[in-house]
Amino acid sequence: MTDATTDSWEAAVAARELYQRFEPLHTVTYFDPGFAEQCAAAGLPHYWPAYFATRIAPLGELGAEATIAVFYNWHPRRVARSLPEAWTLTTRSRVLEVRLDAAVDSLGRAIAGAAPEDVAEAAELLWTASQAIDLPGRPLGAANRALPKPSTPVGVLWQAATTLREHRGDGHNAVLVAHGIGPAEAHFLKSGSGEWDIRQLKSTRQYQDDEWDAAAGAMVARGLLDEAGRLTEAGAALHRRIEDETDRAAAAPWAALGPEASAATLQAIRPLARAVIDLGILPGTTRR
Repeated sequence: MTDATTDSWEAAVAARELYQRFEPLHTVTYFDPGFAEQCAAAGLPHYWPAYFATRIAPLGELGAEATIAVFYNWHPRRVARSLPEAWTLTTRSRVLEVRLDAAVDSLGRAIAGAAPEDVAEAAELLWTASQAIDLPGRPLGAANRALPKPSTPVGVLWQAATTLREHRGDGHNAVLVAHGIGPAEAHFLKSGSGEWDIRQLKSTRQYQDDEWDAAAGAMVARGLLDEAGRLTEAGAALHRRIEDETDRAAAAPWAALGPEASAATLQAIRPLARAVIDLGILPGTTRR
């Protein structure tokens, strides 16, 4: 194994562990009741239009088609019921403003017990990493990186986590496409491995019974899923491969920082992520 290969492998390992820690810092906003309340005050009174508008806003006031392409695993029907209608109720600039306000509020309350200097240190380390993402093929990650640096440490922390999370998501979608795993089928990799509750995935993504059954049937036909909904040996191997390739696609920031700075970032954000997880409001693997 060459030095370059070793460095790449170490950065990919760091990418997964750091993702498990910065993901809660990003996700908490969307599960905090205050998010919906603040979005309603900004002209988006319903949760799903607010969710899709706030996540896609860095790219602009996009309609359903482009948002479906970027978000990948949501049913087009769920997206189309929210966009572009949301943009008749508010504007991109207002949405970006309210999402940061909501994020600072929700994340700030979650990590209120942390020392301010520790939050500031974690924010700057994570921000440095977020500025080192690779841009080609990462539309949502790139659009988030282009946003101005927030004025508070909590805002910096959330925006950095969001940029890194969307960068990883962009890469993950590309890996799924490369392996011929469709939007609905992707959920069965998660549920079949026991990482997520299949009922929650079906409900939130708004797939109907026949659509869901067709996706499961396609996975069974490929030998990836058994009749009970569990991953077969081949399915588990593909799931591992997809996750490994996603880690490699997300490794650029940590390769740029190097092992010492990556380790320092992990150490700084770990207690903050634990504080968020301890709230008990996050679903699935984000609660690890």
